[in-house]
Amino acid sequence: MATRRRASKAIELTLEKRGEDYKKKVEAAKTKEKAPPRWPGACKLLLSIVLFLVILSCLGFGKVSVISITQCLAQARFENRTYTRPSHNITIVQSCEDEEPEPIINMILLILMVPYGITLLRCVWVTGCRGVYPWPTWTAVGVGLLASTAEVFALGLFTIEALTTVKSALGILLMNSIYSMQIFFQLVYECYKFVRPHKTGERPPSWKKLLTFLLADCLGIAAFVTIVYFSSMEGNDPEGWWKVPLCVILISTAWSPVIQKLQTSTRNSDWKDAESSQTTTEERHKLGPNEDEDDVMDISKRKDGRLTSSLITSFWKLLLTPAVVTLYVWHYQIGDVSTMWSLSGWNTIAVFHPAFDELLVNIFCSVGAYVLSVFACSICVYYIGFTAPLLCGSIDAILLVYIIPACEVFIPREACEAEESRYVWGIPAAVGLYIAQTIAVWSLVAQSPSGILEKESQIFWLPGYNSIFLEQWLMLSRKTKHSNRKQFVRRAKTIRNACVYVCSTMYHESEEEMEQLLISLRGIANDLEDEANRHFESHIFFDGGCKQGQPSRWALQLMALIDKTMCPPGEVTIFNGQSCEKWDTPYGLQFCWTVGARKMSFNVHLKDNSKVRAKKRWSQVMYMSYVLDYLARYNPLGMSSGAILDDDIDASSPRKGSATFGRSGPHRARLNGSSCWTAEGDGLQYIEVDLSEPVAVTGLVVQGHPHANEWVKSFEIRYLDKSTSARNGETAGLGDRAWRRYGEGPDGDVKTFNITPTSGDDAVRVLLEEPIETRHLRIYPIESQGSRSMRFEILGHHIADNLENTYLLVTDADVKFTPEAAKALLDITARDPAVGAVCARTHPMGSGAVAWYQIFDYAIGHWLNKAANNVLGTVLCCPGCFSVYRAKAVRDGLAEYSTHVTKANEFLIKDMGEDRWFCTLLVESGWKLEYSAVSEDSTFCPETFDEFFKQRRRWLPSTVANLVLVVQKWKTLVTKNSNISRLFILYQLLLLFATLIGPGTCMLLIAGGMSIAYGVDPVISMVLLIITSVGFALLCLKTHQNVQLQIAKILTFAFAVVMAAVTVGTATDIVMGLSNPMVSNTTAGDVVLLPIPISTLYFFLIIAIFIVTALLHPTEIFCLFHGVWYLFCLPSGYLLLTIYSICNLNDRSWGTREGKTSGGSRSWREMWWSFVDGLRGCCGGRTDTAEAADIDQLPAQDEPSSEPTSPTDSEPPEAEQEETIAEEPESETEESSQSPPALPPKTLPPLPPKRRRKVTFDPMGSLPSEPGLGPSVRRIQTQKRWFRRRNKESLARRASRKHSNWRMSYQDTDRVGVEMWLPDKMREKYAQKFLDHGYDDTAFIAGMKESDLEFIGVDKMHRPEILRQIDKLSEYAIDVKVPDTVEEWLDQIGLEQYNDKFVYDAYDVASLVNLEEQQIRENLGIVKTAHVKRMLVAISHLRHPSETDEMIDRVKKVISDNVTSRRMQDLDDDHVKYREYKFWNRVRDAALKQDYGVFNNNVGLKEQLEELRNSWLIVLFVSNALWLTLILTLASQANLQVLDTNPLGLVFLVVFGFILIIQFLAMLVHRAWTVVHMLARIRNLWEKLDTEDNVGQKGQQSRQSARIPDAMPETSRRGFDDAVYQNEAFEEDGENPPVYESVSSF
Repeated sequence: MATRRRASKAIELTLEKRGEDYKKKVEAAKTKEKAPPRWPGACKLLLSIVLFLVILSCLGFGKVSVISITQCLAQARFENRTYTRPSHNITIVQSCEDEEPEPIINMILLILMVPYGITLLRCVWVTGCRGVYPWPTWTAVGVGLLASTAEVFALGLFTIEALTTVKSALGILLMNSIYSMQIFFQLVYECYKFVRPHKTGERPPSWKKLLTFLLADCLGIAAFVTIVYFSSMEGNDPEGWWKVPLCVILISTAWSPVIQKLQTSTRNSDWKDAESSQTTTEERHKLGPNEDEDDVMDISKRKDGRLTSSLITSFWKLLLTPAVVTLYVWHYQIGDVSTMWSLSGWNTIAVFHPAFDELLVNIFCSVGAYVLSVFACSICVYYIGFTAPLLCGSIDAILLVYIIPACEVFIPREACEAEESRYVWGIPAAVGLYIAQTIAVWSLVAQSPSGILEKESQIFWLPGYNSIFLEQWLMLSRKTKHSNRKQFVRRAKTIRNACVYVCSTMYHESEEEMEQLLISLRGIANDLEDEANRHFESHIFFDGGCKQGQPSRWALQLMALIDKTMCPPGEVTIFNGQSCEKWDTPYGLQFCWTVGARKMSFNVHLKDNSKVRAKKRWSQVMYMSYVLDYLARYNPLGMSSGAILDDDIDASSPRKGSATFGRSGPHRARLNGSSCWTAEGDGLQYIEVDLSEPVAVTGLVVQGHPHANEWVKSFEIRYLDKSTSARNGETAGLGDRAWRRYGEGPDGDVKTFNITPTSGDDAVRVLLEEPIETRHLRIYPIESQGSRSMRFEILGHHIADNLENTYLLVTDADVKFTPEAAKALLDITARDPAVGAVCARTHPMGSGAVAWYQIFDYAIGHWLNKAANNVLGTVLCCPGCFSVYRAKAVRDGLAEYSTHVTKANEFLIKDMGEDRWFCTLLVESGWKLEYSAVSEDSTFCPETFDEFFKQRRRWLPSTVANLVLVVQKWKTLVTKNSNISRLFILYQLLLLFATLIGPGTCMLLIAGGMSIAYGVDPVISMVLLIITSVGFALLCLKTHQNVQLQIAKILTFAFAVVMAAVTVGTATDIVMGLSNPMVSNTTAGDVVLLPIPISTLYFFLIIAIFIVTALLHPTEIFCLFHGVWYLFCLPSGYLLLTIYSICNLNDRSWGTREGKTSGGSRSWREMWWSFVDGLRGCCGGRTDTAEAADIDQLPAQDEPSSEPTSPTDSEPPEAEQEETIAEEPESETEESSQSPPALPPKTLPPLPPKRRRKVTFDPMGSLPSEPGLGPSVRRIQTQKRWFRRRNKESLARRASRKHSNWRMSYQDTDRVGVEMWLPDKMREKYAQKFLDHGYDDTAFIAGMKESDLEFIGVDKMHRPEILRQIDKLSEYAIDVKVPDTVEEWLDQIGLEQYNDKFVYDAYDVASLVNLEEQQIRENLGIVKTAHVKRMLVAISHLRHPSETDEMIDRVKKVISDNVTSRRMQDLDDDHVKYREYKFWNRVRDAALKQDYGVFNNNVGLKEQLEELRNSWLIVLFVSNALWLTLILTLASQANLQVLDTNPLGLVFLVVFGFILIIQFLAMLVHRAWTVVHMLARIRNLWEKLDTEDNVGQKGQQSRQSARIPDAMPETSRRGFDDAVYQNEAFEEDGENPPVYESVSSF
């Protein structure tokens, strides 16, 4: 009887922890979402309290200072006012009874005029009186002048006359009475709302509100009448009771929001035509540069006239105020006018004057309160920092004047309230006015909160402030939901309806780099803390990612990493028929998923370079056009994001108030919601949506019930004409005739949409053939499965512009960022519609000396240069590394950006610096580019010297070329772009000049340092430096780049040693100079000029600026330590790199991320002989090495080379030599076992000198063109074949073939002989030539380059056609694996005919690794070029597969077994993907079609590049020669010394020292703005507490925020459950099955 064993827990082996499942669990545990720390919120709360106290104090002191100075004028004016000493000695105010009134009047005049003067200066500074800012209409000007006149007359009368006749408490109460008229206006507005239609986003009319305002109005008017009555009875002018009411009416009217709004209207307010912006990118290609659709995108037309209007009114107020005050002084006989305007009347205003302190307090408190109020609104502490001070501003002032001991400190005692009779009516009047003020502030201001980083123009109607009624001005000038409803509705929709498309370009990145990007994208997909609920999609465009429908090995690596990073816990793989879609497209392949807790659409586009153009710029053109002309037309309109309010959704049933309304009402019909709308009853039912404004509806995404098998099978769409204006409640009475039924048939038949979901969670996308322009949309369910349950999203766009609120987040393929970084960039674009792009702070990642140099270089570039450009004008480059582009801005530059290169200068601008050129196009179109230091990203930088120099070889010329372009077009830029001034162009010109003379300046620095450190004659040092520089330039012109880089390394080390000595010597000299003052021998004797030399001062200035700048960047202060190495490498970066870049200006290769060349692996002997050849070339003719490295280094897929090369010069398919598409900054990583194998270089030892030849193999493409043949090979060729070819396979071979699953299937089925493959007209001529060189079939022909065709004898006229046919062939792929036998290995690579040769020579698998080219040719007698190349490539793959190789093999099999590829062109015409297919066909035909270099101007471009290089060298040489000559000549003339420095050098130090100071000051401004942005992004504690109490509801909201991807097919699969996307710690083993274990069994 068998015993039953008790189950026991399996022992966990340490070796098993290397599995993919374990790594996935660890990764999930690492990325578990943690609650954000609470201390930032606590600090922000503390800051808001401080702001409240400071603003409240400023408001109170400003008001009290006005009362005090007017009471001082009353003392000087009225003789019956006598000074009474205070009851205590603590007092600030002094008696004015002995003072003349004229100086006090002048002080009041200054209080009135200072705000106008500041406003005028601001408007002049910002606008520059240029035409880019629109001028207001004549009506606006007239209204502004009338309002300004009323304001000036009222303020003058109130301060000069009214306040001087009453006491302090009455004065403060009179100041608060300004609100009374505004409350009356609000009461009239509430009454008007009952008789006019309700607008979306506006509060409906309410009797409670009406009665509240009526009560407040009664209280305010009663209190105001009481104050006026008693003030006139007890004041010095009882008959002047009308003055205060008149002032209140005039000021309330002049500051009314309606009047202020009228002043901002411009002459081109209706600038955009509704149909003007609906052209496609293809149509824009046809427009000329000056035919930009009636200047639709003119940035100046997007601005209002607040600045220009204030410019006029402020100037008018400055002229009118002195005249009005003088008129009042003369009319009321307050003082003598002549004395007032005399010199003595102004000279008396001094520190000793009793009212001078009040003057300063008022000026500074008014400015401080206004600035801090804007600051509080910008950092989102609106309620505490802005609203609360307005509510409490009058309380502190009233308490201050009613508490006599406190009042006596600031106001003369006789002006303080002391009689009890005044308290009887004063206190009730104060309470009544305060209630009225509270209602006014709360109803107008408190209910209109500010957003993140709101600008002053979004907060207040007009710029400026008022120092008399500051509190009242802040309230009345605030833009509110009532006075500017459209702005608040638009802002809410802009934030909530934003569609962000994350677009990345990819090429041959390493596994680590790809995974870094995917983890960043996963963070966005799982981000549930997005306060704006934005719509995100991700699109990766992989250059060369596939060939004839087969993903490349690099693309398979990406797919494996996607499976690793994006696959949710608990799932086996992300590649299955339900979650993954694969589509054949006109450009290659497309893979689509829905990932993350937000169900983000994630798409990978694999480009086939035989179908579309290669290189990064064309990938950018693809995704730009994809977003602009296709995806943006189907943006979600706000059902899932909440931009469409619940009140805007109505239905026939259930009605509001019914029992089922809460769980199945129309507000539950949001896509991906936890509930749904379910119609009741048997009749015709509908659900209606009010879109708040007419939009173009282009489609729907429909779901059913989330918890039951209930959904709608068919439905109709009805809509109202876009001109119909009605609320949801009013549309029901319009009747069926008013509702149009959507029909697409030619005869106008009604269109019924039929859908076939498989469950309630299936999302089905329905696109309309013709868009509907409407505001009101109804959906009528016709047929359903079960109950009529629906959830849906409406797709469409704005009628005027389909790109409204659409953004592109462009990234590199190796970038690392967080969701917070992306949202920080989007904050700036949402804040200012004139911002076309925003870039982030990029941190280079890497190790070693080269990375250290770049860390400091990046830091200085962002700290000073980029920040200065942002503050002074506009950033000139938002790199593709990590930036956000506004789709509207992209549209302005895309047509020009997609043009081809025709000139040498265009090549530098377009192909070597595409990001910078695109930004130049945006700036030229009028857009502003900004830099945000709050947003940070990290990317890999070059870690090797060679790749760093190659990268900067592209960057430096392209930067200079674009800078020259900006300077050349300065007139256009200044005219079109309001952010660019002539001073900004001058600043850029100085930077360009500094770059040009950089080499000469660096020489002067070294020569001067050597003179100081070692006493070396500067002339000798300069001669040596010049010889070194010229010699290096000649080497760069005559030798291969590998030789150039080797010499550059040596010189860099030498210069670093010299700079170290120079640094020590300079430091010693500075110390000695500080101890001994500088003297200068002149004819007048020894004269001490400066305590230290001017150069020392400049040195100290640089050091101080760098240190302070680093301290202001506390998280990046470590970068300062890398500055020492940066200093040592200064000659390398400014001298050697400049020479190297210009000398290789004609090199069109990308330089980075390319396969290793032979130069990197050659022996020291070959390097030496190459160096000798280079020297010989400098003295004589051109060498072979230099010829091989000529300017025709082009990518194979772009342009074929025209120079004859060796037959094996083309590289193996696994490591094809083509220009990288990878973005910058990028790093060249050493190929390891964990990345797709680029072939490791192999080098044979050189043959003895007597052989006079060198046989060297480089798998990347350097087989000898005329290989010598050894004795055995000659014997094989002259004699008959020793071994007969076998006709049957051996048993061993058959066994290996049976059990081998790593041979590509197409090798057996798709291999076509060369005779059948060649076209008929070429078969007879070239078939034998192909066979003679080993190109027997398509497996060998695939991957051939033009040089191979030339070598085998193909005529030049036939090469393009053959190359086109070669590009259509799938590449021959050899898997990384060690076979069991040599026979199996030969069978795998298709060279089984050579098996007998290997058997004869007794080769085994182990001996294959050491097999070299010479042995293959001589010992084995294999001489056919294609066969030798194939064998050498296969040898490089003889190794055990790494973990990455196994992962790639697994995912390749999973894709092959589980994912079925579908052809877009085979679908129905109304299918979603068929429309995308037609779009890609149009784009491909318009700009992307591959022309194989047949019709381009390659030869002419090469010659132009050579001429351009020579001209740049001449300019560089002449400019630096002149600079050095002038400096050295002037330095030798002692009689021309100024401050012991030659005049030119002094000018240089002063100018560039001034530039450095400008950059430093701009950095301070930018840091302040960065602090504001950081504070604004911190979540307030009270907001966090609101969400913590409703965690379940928050989860529902997060699921509602998920959207269906735009690339969704007509019938989608069932999505993953939301729970599997949570980043939770892994559970016990067995809960989540391993990811790849089950895949191997497929």
